[in-house]
Amino acid sequence: MDTQALALARQRAAENLPERLTWETLSLSVTDLDRAEAFWTGVVGLVRRPAEGPGLALGTADRTLVVLIPGARAPVARGHAGLYHVALGMASKAEFSRRIQRFIDLGIAFSPVDHLMSKALYLSDPDGHGIEIAWETPERFGSFSTVSGRLVLIDSDGRVRSGREPLDIRAERALADGRWPRSRAPAAPRRKGGTSAPACARPRVCPGVVRGSGLCPQPDA
Repeated sequence: MDTQALALARQRAAENLPERLTWETLSLSVTDLDRAEAFWTGVVGLVRRPAEGPGLALGTADRTLVVLIPGARAPVARGHAGLYHVALGMASKAEFSRRIQRFIDLGIAFSPVDHLMSKALYLSDPDGHGIEIAWETPERFGSFSTVSGRLVLIDSDGRVRSGREPLDIRAERALADGRWPRSRAPAAPRRKGGTSAPACARPRVCPGVVRGSGLCPQPDA
């Protein structure tokens, strides 16, 4: 089914315009550089990049995405307006599924959410910086609408969706092929602004509690 999102993407492509805004290198202050590097490389999947200034540069094989700056005296403070999290778009559906499997294998707690226009995995680094691993799915989105004065999303089959449903982890894991490539790391980051409060209540995968694909009974707060 053709959708408004796909039509807009084709229009912008025809006009030689990008589909979305992206950001250049993102700098993050960290309290422990070695610990932060281990997380962003071993868990998120970034690789070390040639240094272009102070801090540790990480990204893909051909582009710097994040620079870790040591010297922070404390982790991220909650309850303040500002950068909420950074989103890293995956290059393919398989790459997205491999991150799910990787987080489970490493015992990393994460929150899987189906936004309809995208599928997302939310987690935090050791300093509390929010991270979103995303796979964009514009083909599933139909349009926006309102129901009883409430904004809702309509999927490509005409069904009303909230955009905050839990992601089907079992189905997503089936798409992973068991590889953990280091050469095809995430695409350019997108900054997500707002307050540091959670955007929505979402189920949280707790590999250490329910090994494999179980969901914790409590929402992620």
